[in-house]
Amino acid sequence: MFALRELGFDKMTDAQLEELLVHQLKVYPNVPSAKKNLRAQYQQSRKIKTI
Repeated sequence: MFALRELGFDKMTDAQLEELLVHQLKVYPNVPSAKKNLRAQYQQSRKIKTI
């Protein structure tokens, strides 16, 4: 999530996050709640400051 923000992908939609992390990179399980969970994790990562 930090890498996505640092690379400028911080405006991704839920569908785009799911497509990238679940279907393309396969770093998150393909479950019905994937979009909701990924969005929650992404929002939480925004609270942590990066370099």
